[in-house]
Amino acid sequence: MPVLQFGTREAVLNIVYDGPPFAGRATALRHLHTHVKNMPRTAIIAREQAKAKALSLPVPLAAGLIRPQFRTTLMLQALSGLTHRTKLRESILRDADGVIFVADPQWDRMDETMQAFEALKTTLWQTGTSLDAVPYVVQVSKCDLPEIAPPDYLSHLFARHDGFCGLRFSNATSGVGMLDAPNILLKKLLAKDAAVERECPPLQLKNGP
Repeated sequence: MPVLQFGTREAVLNIVYDGPPFAGRATALRHLHTHVKNMPRTAIIAREQAKAKALSLPVPLAAGLIRPQFRTTLMLQALSGLTHRTKLRESILRDADGVIFVADPQWDRMDETMQAFEALKTTLWQTGTSLDAVPYVVQVSKCDLPEIAPPDYLSHLFARHDGFCGLRFSNATSGVGMLDAPNILLKKLLAKDAAVERECPPLQLKNGP
C-alpha cells in the first residue's frame, strides 16, 4: 500500500523494475527520466551495496490522488547489477506496491531470465508477500532483436499468478512501449485505493499526443 509521510504530507507509490542483469532495468528508468513529459530535473538517486545498485526516480503526480491535501509521488526504482540475494534488493522489494519485470526474450538468455523471475518470487516470499498479491507487468525488452521468444510462449511463462497485469514489448532505442508498463501499474494501483477522487493522467512522452 502507498506510504503516507505525514511530516511532508506526501503519499508515495513504489514501483520497482526487476529482472535479469543486462535486460534493461536501469535503461528503462533513464529513458523515462529523459523523455517523459513534465519530468522535473531531479537527478536519479543511486544507492550501492556490494555489487548491487538501486536507482530511484521520484515522479510528482497530481495532488490528492491517494489522500486529500497530500502530494502524490510515484517512486520508480530500478535494481541494477548482480542483485540476486542482496539485502538492498530485499529492502526495495519489501516496499514495492507494484513490480515491472524486465524480461530478456532472447532464447540464449531465457534460462537467466527465468532464474531472475524465480528469484523475484523468492524475495517477495521472504518479505511476506507474493506475485499473487503484488501487481506486476512483464516488460519484454529488446523486441527488435532476432531469435526472440514469441508472445504466447512468454505469456505461458509469466502469466501464472493473480497479480499479473499484462505483457508488453518495448524498445529503449525507439521508445516503443517504454511507458506501457508503468502506466498499467499506475492505473491498477490507484484503482485499488478508495480515496482516489479523480483519474490520474497517464505518463506521456515529451513529443507524444
